[in-house]
Amino acid sequence: MTYYTTLIILCLVTLFVLSVLVYQNNRINNKEKKNFYIAYILVALAAISEWTALQLSGKPEVSKTLLTVVKAFDYILTPLAGSAFVLQTSNRTKWNYALIGTIGLNTIFQVVSIFTGWMIVINPDSTYSHGPLHFIYMILCGIVILLVIIEYIIYGLKFSSQHRFSLFLIAALLLLGIILQETLTNVRTVYVSLTISALLLFIYYFEFSQTKLTDRLEQQRVQIVTDYLTGLLNRTAYSDALRDYENKSNIPNDFVVFLIDINGLKVANDKYGHEAGDELIKGAADCLKTNYSYDALIFRIGGDEFVVFKKMPKNEALLSIGDLHRETEKWHGKLVDELSVSVGYAIASDHKDLSCEELVKIADQSMYESKSEYYKKKGIDRRRY
Repeated sequence: MTYYTTLIILCLVTLFVLSVLVYQNNRINNKEKKNFYIAYILVALAAISEWTALQLSGKPEVSKTLLTVVKAFDYILTPLAGSAFVLQTSNRTKWNYALIGTIGLNTIFQVVSIFTGWMIVINPDSTYSHGPLHFIYMILCGIVILLVIIEYIIYGLKFSSQHRFSLFLIAALLLLGIILQETLTNVRTVYVSLTISALLLFIYYFEFSQTKLTDRLEQQRVQIVTDYLTGLLNRTAYSDALRDYENKSNIPNDFVVFLIDINGLKVANDKYGHEAGDELIKGAADCLKTNYSYDALIFRIGGDEFVVFKKMPKNEALLSIGDLHRETEKWHGKLVDELSVSVGYAIASDHKDLSCEELVKIADQSMYESKSEYYKKKGIDRRRY
């Protein structure tokens, strides 16, 4: 068994194993699996055609017609197998038509060459050599290579630069194998590079599919814990955070709980409609994001009620409340001109041995005292609000 025969067998076995891996991969849909199978079959057929032509060459008992036909199939399938990997990109661009047209033109040229001897000349010793128009085949192969590069560049633009670079390296390996065989004498590298590229593309596709699945799960997780109106953490995230702090030893001394409630939301809803109320809620959320933007957990736990968990010294906590009021005073909406909030707080250093939930209750009581003070200063009947 020759060295090249051994390589071809290894390539065919590898393509078979890849087909099994594709079949067993539940993350690849049936349409994508079909594209993988077609690419692998074309590579296998092309490899077998080239190997067969080499086995028949130099044997006087083999008819010249058979050798010419087998070699024509080799010349048809080689660029076709190289371009088959474009199938795995699922690209649908105008360059697809150019690639299909070039492959079709090469196929017609090879079929005609069987009868004209343009591509293959059978020597007296029953070996074959390039015909007078072999350069046309080289030109067509060059066009196919260029179009494959364009297709992979377009496909690569969909991904991050890191994924794009690895994809381009695989394409470069694929093209290098074709170029080496077509430019160097007695070098057979096309099907080795095609098989290795097929293996790398499968690994790449699997890895990318896993990344997409992870990203999708992360996006779903974010959606589950995100308040749809404000973009803050929602009640579910708040409950999870409380569980994280069930153990009192997990609560640092500089842990502060702020509880914030919008003043006059009911009046805004009654007077201007619920769109105005939503505007106030989003405005309050924006002010909280600005004021507690760094290293804080900000939750919307009710209609107009917010909770902030943050680590900060007590003096900074008191200053931050004043900063928040100044932030809300600057706010103006399209439907409502003013935004006012009441704020309560509780800091762990003042209430040692209390759980996070108990700190929230103290902050809530502090907030209601602040709200009562606000309505008292305004001379407003709180029951209307």
